[in-house]
Amino acid sequence: TAGMRVAQIVTVLAIFGIIGMAIMPRSPIRGDGSARARLRMWILCVDIVRGNPIFGAGPHSFRRAWPDYGIRYGYAYTQFQDPHSIYFTVLSDDGLAGTAALSIFILGLLGQSLRSVRNSKSESLGSLQAGYLLGIANFAVNDLVDTALLLPSIQMILLAWTGFLLNSGSITSANSSPEV
Repeated sequence: TAGMRVAQIVTVLAIFGIIGMAIMPRSPIRGDGSARARLRMWILCVDIVRGNPIFGAGPHSFRRAWPDYGIRYGYAYTQFQDPHSIYFTVLSDDGLAGTAALSIFILGLLGQSLRSVRNSKSESLGSLQAGYLLGIANFAVNDLVDTALLLPSIQMILLAWTGFLLNSGSITSANSSPEV
């Protein structure tokens, strides 16, 4: 369908964009201060989860551990609230169990959304579904280096998109059924 073609084109463009940023001399992903700080934060999260691998160290474990850890690496005056990654936040707070649950939820949502797009009988609805699917995938990838999913407004948008994608199969069925 047209929606799948749009999704494929956007995916290819995103891959080329990432490759382009990786080879640019002053690229944001080639090791600026932000990237180094994130790497230190993520290493701390792995250290935290080593002490509590199954269920993590509890809420705000990163925030509690950062001051002592940050001083050792030159971040004495920088107070980070979270490790700038939803996945590392969940890993340190909720351990492997929480990370597995989040991963299953996101992968299940993406899989169900992709099935909904593939099974769409309407080209215009399929394009809309593909757009929503790309939006959900964008949040999933963006949150490798950010924590947008912690914002209530983003959660509401994702829930609305999820409801639309899960309900769109019944919309197409209702539209294709004969009138009585």
